[in-house]
Amino acid sequence: MTEPTAPSPAPAEPITESKPAAAKTMWHSAGWWASVGGIVAVISLVVTTIQLFQSDEPAATKPTGTTSTPTSTAAAPFTTVVKINEDTCNGATGFHVVPPSMVTAVRPAQNKDGDPAFANAPDAVFSDVIVTLQGTSGVATVLQGMKVHVVSRRAAEGVAYRNGAVECGGIAPAFFGIKLDHADAAAKPLPGRDGTPARAFPFKISDSDPEVLHIYGVADDCDCQWYVDIEWSSGGKTGTVTIDNGGQPFRTVGTKNIKVVGLTPDYQNWAQESYPPYNPMQ
Repeated sequence: MTEPTAPSPAPAEPITESKPAAAKTMWHSAGWWASVGGIVAVISLVVTTIQLFQSDEPAATKPTGTTSTPTSTAAAPFTTVVKINEDTCNGATGFHVVPPSMVTAVRPAQNKDGDPAFANAPDAVFSDVIVTLQGTSGVATVLQGMKVHVVSRRAAEGVAYRNGAVECGGIAPAFFGIKLDHADAAAKPLPGRDGTPARAFPFKISDSDPEVLHIYGVADDCDCQWYVDIEWSSGGKTGTVTIDNGGQPFRTVGTKNIKVVGLTPDYQNWAQESYPPYNPMQ
């Protein structure tokens, strides 16, 4: 049986250029670019509108809720003057601590600031930090409280010696004692030595009504470095002011386990001190 053969394909027609077809292709190309240009214009218009809208919005769109955190960056609306051990009427007894080798030589100077060898001697038993705070305007400032920071504690070493003292102040102060040996050291209101009742925070100050605080940092057996922060509020602002020794912590050394000496009446020799340093918290 003979299979049928497939018919031969017809010859292809020759391809010839068509001017209208070329014109149609160019029209499609121009239309496509016109469409793209239109889209770009629309996008540009939208972006510009958004930018204008955003520029008209307030800059701060964050939540503006209240906070209880003190504003420590606010400038304090009062002046602060800090002195150390300058009021003998209220307990500054002038005891300081030095290495034992420093009391083997004759030291005739009574005031530690008069003898370079003793100029940086830390206070023995307690430091009397006197803080005078006075407003700088008619707006009152409320002193809310005091926080104690003990930077370091170590065993006391050396020899305590009696130093000369200076004169009293004039404004009736408020007194606070801090037991630096305690892990939870805090400022405790104390009565004055003349029977003045203890006064506690808060205090109010202004330009015409200053306040004087005596802060007794008391050490029993430690060599302690410390400072305090006083919290304040005024005119809707709050903050803290740091009370320290010119940017450095105060240093107070206890005398429970070290020798206490004083100059003899002729200021020529050292001798065992008959009276122990005053402790304002005993």
